[in-house]
Amino acid sequence: MKRTVLVLALFIASAAAAADEPAARTRMPSVGVFQAERLGGRVTAEAQFLRQASSPEREAFPRGSANPSCPTGDGRLLRLSLDVRIELPARGPIRIENHLWMEPQSNAPCFLVRSRRGLKDYEQAFRFTPHSAIRRQREPASLREARLSPAGWSRVKEHVYPFPAGCEAVLETSGLFYRLLSGRAVADGAEPLCVFHKRQVHRVRVEEEDLEEIAFDYLERKGDALERRNGRMPARGLRLFSEPVGTFRGEREEFFQDGTRLVLSRREGIPLSAGFEVPFLGWVDLRLVELHWENPTPSAP
Repeated sequence: MKRTVLVLALFIASAAAAADEPAARTRMPSVGVFQAERLGGRVTAEAQFLRQASSPEREAFPRGSANPSCPTGDGRLLRLSLDVRIELPARGPIRIENHLWMEPQSNAPCFLVRSRRGLKDYEQAFRFTPHSAIRRQREPASLREARLSPAGWSRVKEHVYPFPAGCEAVLETSGLFYRLLSGRAVADGAEPLCVFHKRQVHRVRVEEEDLEEIAFDYLERKGDALERRNGRMPARGLRLFSEPVGTFRGEREEFFQDGTRLVLSRREGIPLSAGFEVPFLGWVDLRLVELHWENPTPSAP
């Protein structure tokens, strides 16, 4: 399940980063919808992108030292959000949400909220400082509590995850892909980047490869106009290779399987497909089915 969220977070960042590609500077994506089906089950992921977002309510996060990389004024952060629904035969759906607030230039993470309902329910709130990630996790203590909102869950614990020496600038997963797919540091032989995921920092290396033309079929919305786009287009792949920095409680946690690949359109960098494992369904191929664009005008969260 952790890998599912990680790969889907990649789609959020991909769509957001497409706005920084030279061919797309006059527009930016606001919503992307992706789907996959297998063994009677369906995965639907809706990604949303907001360039001029305000900071969330800080009382909702654990206490920590101020991060000078994170501005405090209204409309100065970038927010990447994901809502995933996994529908399975003969059981209730699983819903996953992921919301990251980060500084748009350095891509330094500021706040992160992750939640899951329908399978070992939890809500995690992260505050990022220059030297650590601080996590507060809430879980329901009973079936009765599980029917309440996370604010009513009584099982609460906090943990601090220090960043290792040698990692002066640490990214969070969504920020990593936003940075790479906006055209920065995607090069064979580039220095690995330090990325925090779950409970540990990883050094991540990305390699780009040319692909043959691939098929696509999705709805594209521009303002009130909705148009189906299909055919074949030139594509490129990004392959990831990672290595944990140290251990967490004596164990080395996974990031991606080495060689994981995301397929993007070559001209605009639009994410078209990626494969990953989903609980109870196994390996699925998530494909873009709908993409919304809007002009980059000032907005409030």
